[in-house]
Amino acid sequence: MPLPANRSYEDTVDDDFGWPVPLAVPPRPVRARPPRRRSRPTPWPAVLAILGVALALAAGVWYARLDRSGPPRTVAVPRVVGMQETAAVNRLRRLGFGVRAVLRSGNARPGRVFAQRPSPQTTLERGTTVTIDVANGK
Repeated sequence: MPLPANRSYEDTVDDDFGWPVPLAVPPRPVRARPPRRRSRPTPWPAVLAILGVALALAAGVWYARLDRSGPPRTVAVPRVVGMQETAAVNRLRRLGFGVRAVLRSGNARPGRVFAQRPSPQTTLERGTTVTIDVANGK
């Protein structure tokens, strides 16, 4: 008894070579991909709020650690006798003193400081006025 024909081929014969024509392979079902999970959008208001709180805390710590004692309230008066008037005024103002320049006749070159009140190395509070006598050239 002959074996049954293989059912993977059709019963028709190909004209060119005499080989049986294979049956069309049914297409495999394509599995649909599961839908992509969308990541949640970043909650920007919450992120900004957290950054704001962190910044406020950092600013608070910085402010609490500030040295608010400031510069010393009293300063020794420097010696400005012999200096040009502008240099003497700048030096005294940099240290926080007020300056009153008085033109007088003296034994110094014009524009030079030849006396000061109070005397050098006197300790004064900042903002106190120091008087300097400037030679007028007569």
